[in-house]
Amino acid sequence: MNGAIQIKLFDISARLINDFVIRDFHSAISIPMSGLNAGSYLLEIRKGDEVYHQKLVKE
Repeated sequence: MNGAIQIKLFDISARLINDFVIRDFHSAISIPMSGLNAGSYLLEIRKGDEVYHQKLVKE
């Protein structure tokens, strides 16, 4: 992925909702969630060998 950041958004049942790659990252990243139902989601961010997971709750 050569410096790119891969972002995946999963629902609580681990179904992939959205998957995209950001190649030019300079500041904050906005994750579009306006079309999603209220509930819990899991965000996965990968850059090279680093992986970060965060639970998100949309009310």
